[in-house]
Amino acid sequence: MDLAKVPYFRRRPNSIMKDKNGAKALGGRGGARDARTRPSPGITVLHVDDDPNDTSLLQAAARKANVRFLLQNVEDGERAMAYLSGLGIYADRDRFPLPSLILLDLKMPRATGNETLKWMRRSVG
Repeated sequence: MDLAKVPYFRRRPNSIMKDKNGAKALGGRGGARDARTRPSPGITVLHVDDDPNDTSLLQAAARKANVRFLLQNVEDGERAMAYLSGLGIYADRDRFPLPSLILLDLKMPRATGNETLKWMRRSVG
């Protein structure tokens, strides 16, 4: 798997994302959303966070900024690794496309954000 082209950054606690063009987020809390029910705008964002409030904040900011993207949400690093590897339910790339951007929380249960980053770096190439 080639993760080298997928940008990611570490979000500082209590930071607010802003986009001068606006945003409209698709997706929601409680795992990755079913992309078959919505038209794909071409950009997929993988949001890895165990806090549903952060997902809601991301969706609200995207709506307010009027930016369209497909938001896929997973709740921990283990699920993020499964998503990126295409394991289990994530094998269907029509429903779960590789992301253009990964937003990764650092403090999560099971695999933390730092462990997920280390895995991503090992998996590149």
